[in-house]
Order: sequence, then C-alpha cells, then structure tokens
Amino acid sequence: MSQLGIEGTEHIRTLGLYQPFATMMLHGKVETRWVRKYRRPPFPLGKYLIYSTQKKYKYPELCSISGVGFAEQIESINFNDVTGHMRGYAIAFGELKAVVDMTEEMEQQCFVRYAESEDYRLVALKFDLQRIVPFRFKGKQGVGKLHWTQHEKIKIISA
Repeated sequence: MSQLGIEGTEHIRTLGLYQPFATMMLHGKVETRWVRKYRRPPFPLGKYLIYSTQKKYKYPELCSISGVGFAEQIESINFNDVTGHMRGYAIAFGELKAVVDMTEEMEQQCFVRYAESEDYRLVALKFDLQRIVPFRFKGKQGVGKLHWTQHEKIKIISA
C-alpha cells in the first residue's frame, strides 16, 4: 500500500483541465461538463489525479465561458497561485464524491455561467481535493487512467 492508502492495482483516474480551471480546482471550483441528456455522465466516483494540460484558455475564451466578472476573479486567483502558471503538471489528488446536474444557483461554485441546451445538460463534478507536489504529466483534456507505476509520484502537501 502506498502513502496515499491505495493498493498498487487500484484504479486512479486522471482529469486534465485547461488552465486556469485546473488551478481553480484547488480553490474550491466545482468542475462542469456537458453530457447528452438522458445519458449517465461518464465520470465514475473514486480517486482522481487532476492535472493541467498544455493548452490554456486565452482571456477572451475565458470571458465567453465564465463571463467577465468570473474571468476577472479567476485571473486574480491564478496570478497569486504558483500552479496558475503551470501547464502540463499534475497538481491535485482527491476523490470525486458526487456528480449532479448543475443549476443556475451553482454558478458561483463552478465559475461558469449556467446554460441550457436542447440535447445536452451541464453536470457538476464535486471533488474533495488536496494539493500535491506538482510533477510533469502529459495528457489531454478529459478523463484517463493513471498507470500504477505513477502512483508513487503523488505526494500530498500537508496543510
């Protein structure tokens, strides 16, 4: 068993996010994803490694997704967090505790404007995360699986 309390064969999923949203997860952001209506979200509960992809949202894209007010908040938080400038790094580890439909009341937690679609719905991924010592990690946006040989790289930063 590793220092994380995980068996070597236990599955750890990975979730790659574009910056600044990867760092925002360390500040309590609830991640959102579009899922086809009447389909089960493809996000199993369990342990996840959160990492930033090489791609970063430019400010106009961020404003389009989050709105100007949230974009300014996000930029301020990311500027003051060392991980906000990291791309291609694992930065957090934790557990996905719940997947729920996003509501308009959840905008503040998600830093994303609520929207409706005829074919899709927004779901909110509620994590319990801890910072880790950042390490280089290559992946693409979305969910993947962490190879068991990389479990040892995950080192929790004590508060």
